Amino acid sequence: MNKQYHEILMRTFGAFIDLCHRENLRWYMAFGSAIGAVRHSGIIPWDDDIDVLMPRPDYEKFIRLKEEGFNIISLAVSGEDYPFPYAKFCDGSSTVWEMEKYHSVWGVFVDVFPLDSASEGAASEDLFHNYQTAWWDYIRSIRHLKPQSMRDRLVALQDRLQFRPRREALKERFLSLDAAADSSGDFYRVYCLADSGRYLFPKSWFESTLLLPFSGFAVPVPAGNHQLLTKIYGDYMTLPPEGERVSRHHHYFMDLGRAMDFAEAQAEACSKGVNNIDC
Repeated sequence: MNKQYHEILMRTFGAFIDLCHRENLRWYMAFGSAIGAVRHSGIIPWDDDIDVLMPRPDYEKFIRLKEEGFNIISLAVSGEDYPFPYAKFCDGSSTVWEMEKYHSVWGVFVDVFPLDSASEGAASEDLFHNYQTAWWDYIRSIRHLKPQSMRDRLVALQDRLQFRPRREALKERFLSLDAAADSSGDFYRVYCLADSGRYLFPKSWFESTLLLPFSGFAVPVPAGNHQLLTKIYGDYMTLPPEGERVSRHHHYFMDLGRAMDFAEAQAEACSKGVNNIDC
């Protein structure tokens, strides 16, 4: 990971922790970041992001907060089109264009995933299916594909003719399902992640928390962190083969020295000859 990027990420994470402490918000390290806390006492050396989970009532409060020098962005309250169904806590002095096909930028970020109350059974599965369908329909209304084959060209044409004209309606359909996701039950579910069964957790795993060291911070994980990570990843303590120790995230274009809007980032990417960009 770029040293400057790491410094900004850790500064952003520290600001996120301070905000949550000040506002009394519950949160937990999540996914690869939770593995990093357990296995490395910090970020996984080849990783480049931080993920956290936040119970829905705290999440709804969080996405409406303001923090000087940082931005909290989410589809529900930001009034923009974003290609992610969760929130990001972003540094306000840098620019990240994650994927070329989505014309949105933000600063170096911490991903914040809502934890929704749920139950096992058909109703929860139906909501999950409808949620995912609504999300991917909306995504097709905002993506900009560069077709490489006849099939790609047909998909891009369908995006332009069938999905893009309905962008606002598709967004509202998704947001209505997102608002209804938190219900009741003895489980938590992360509806915004596509593999449903792996992200359904007993609430008993979250009844208390443990504090673990993470790059100079003390971070909370649920008491059932081992069961949770085992359910998602299996043997998470064994390092992957050396050839697989790479980041799986996208950073199509970055400027770590200043914040830009999309048009500015696109122009800067063009001037620097970023691969495959239309200028």
